[in-house]
Amino acid sequence: GFHARARPRLRLPVKTFEQFELAGDEIVGEIVLKNIEDKKCATMGLCLKGDAYKDRGIGTQAERLAVRYVFYELDIPTLYADSILPNTRSQHVLEKVGFRRIGEDGIFKYYRIDRPEGSTHDD
Repeated sequence: GFHARARPRLRLPVKTFEQFELAGDEIVGEIVLKNIEDKKCATMGLCLKGDAYKDRGIGTQAERLAVRYVFYELDIPTLYADSILPNTRSQHVLEKVGFRRIGEDGIFKYYRIDRPEGSTHDD
């Protein structure tokens, strides 16, 4: 099964949002929020521990949970993410979760997702 555990760091505006684990206590990745502007926006980063955990839907599930958490628990309506140009796997996951590409600069592609207007935690 998939379990998520919050592991907040003390230093803001960067904090570890979640470390996630599979079947027991093995940490398989981490989601980090940075550039947090209270009730406005934040930037999300995802890192899986290794190739053994890729192509299993773990990153997609973790990003979906993180987006819902940011939107409805932290009440932040806009979330940004970026991916280095060669990382097409990360770009695919971001787009699958609902992020849209808003630009690129020769090194990174930049993404944004907005909480739907009028949506609630139960939607």
